[in-house]
Amino acid sequence: MEPTLRIHLVAGFPYEAKQQVLAALPCVMDVCRPELGQSPCGQVGRVAVVLPAHVEPAPLVEAWTDVSAVSAWAGRPARLEGTTTILDAAQLERDLESEDLLVRRGWAAHPDDRRSVADLLLEQVESCDRILVAGDRAAIDRHRRWIEVLNPDSPVLDLAGGLAVLSEPVDGRRPCPAWRRAMEGAERASSSGPATAWVYRRRGPFEPERFRRWLAGGSPGVLRAKGRIWLADQPDVMLGYSRAAAVQRVFVAGRWWGSVPARCWPADDEVRGQLLARWHPRFGDRTQEIALVGPDLDPGRMEATLDACLATEAELERMCAAPSWADPDPSGVSGFH
Repeated sequence: MEPTLRIHLVAGFPYEAKQQVLAALPCVMDVCRPELGQSPCGQVGRVAVVLPAHVEPAPLVEAWTDVSAVSAWAGRPARLEGTTTILDAAQLERDLESEDLLVRRGWAAHPDDRRSVADLLLEQVESCDRILVAGDRAAIDRHRRWIEVLNPDSPVLDLAGGLAVLSEPVDGRRPCPAWRRAMEGAERASSSGPATAWVYRRRGPFEPERFRRWLAGGSPGVLRAKGRIWLADQPDVMLGYSRAAAVQRVFVAGRWWGSVPARCWPADDEVRGQLLARWHPRFGDRTQEIALVGPDLDPGRMEATLDACLATEAELERMCAAPSWADPDPSGVSGFH
């Protein structure tokens, strides 16, 4: 039986730290760089697949968790062994404070790639089960806490300790980003103590101008945020909200089911039941739900500033043609059980 190829993904920006790892990797395992046309075919044992700077590891990890998928790519029996992201401590603060797009650094997947450096940096940290940091001890220690806050599941390792760690087995667990854990209500801890994460949930809409001012204020202490929101002047639109350090984005994420006649809802009874379980008699499924993560987060202050963005009853009456945006009794529609 042909031996199983063990694949290890290596992510990171093309700084000196990554170049150091690439120079030393052949001493630990074989190396494959897909953008250079290299293939793992014919390799035996273990291979490091070095990802180009623009590649987000998470989708690849999710796809390659399926043994058949990674084996099809490799052309032989294979399994995903682990994922490492390489960080350069000297560049971290610059990248976290930057609003640069990948295209400005020459790292974009294509000319129309609108992703930011900070977005991709945090994605790399959150999705890897090992985080290798190069730099002087003071720089590494200065940034260790925010790394552990973002990804409490994965060890933060000093590159000065060598690459032998890549030969050590992993426990098979996939890291779960702190924002997702908070959204799901899971408990988290890191070696430096409890990591700070908090979820803001409300049912009423934000008043647009006050929410824009909240965005402009920068929400001090927040390193990462993910969620969905709605504004009083756009009741049909589900908006996504994302923050990666200095970069914030609000974007159209879909449509609320409360703006869709119940007769047009999915036919699956389980899906309908889930909708009804969180149905609000006035707002339907519309909700504010934002997970916020940061080593110096003040939940009380954040709650107060976000609550101040909620529309008052007088504002709702002025901005909206009707006081209700939902079918008052969707459970009565044919097809609900």
